[in-house]
Amino acid sequence: MHATANAPTPDEGCRSARTALDAVVDGEADALSVARVESHAAGCADCARALAAARGHRRRLRRLGDTARMPDEARDRVLHLLRGVRGSSSR
Repeated sequence: MHATANAPTPDEGCRSARTALDAVVDGEADALSVARVESHAAGCADCARALAAARGHRRRLRRLGDTARMPDEARDRVLHLLRGVRGSSSR
């Protein structure tokens, strides 16, 4: 975090980087936003740690998504509810 001894709050660069962080990590940000966040993180240790942590979390979630399986009972209940929603909108 860029801050002076008299101003403990993050500066505008940190706020902007933190605001865009999820979109950058999720691949939803445009190239300019990605470049801005990465450029800021290159000079800000706190934001660099936040970016690295978010990317690490995203990788772990992707790996879990490859192996996670919804229990059959829960899947059947969701499908049943979806059929009800679809059926009610056609009336």
